[in-house]
Amino acid sequence: MRALETLQNAINKIDKETRTTFKDTFDNLNKSLGKSFPKLFGGGQQN
Repeated sequence: MRALETLQNAINKIDKETRTTFKDTFDNLNKSLGKSFPKLFGGGQQN
């Protein structure tokens, strides 16, 4: 049972870190795209 608990804790930690990394990457990409969008398309904005 201890091995199963250790494995579940590792999975939970990896899941949390992956979600955080994905969100941070998405937010950074969205921010960069917001700056680039008007240059690429001659004005406007992205949502």
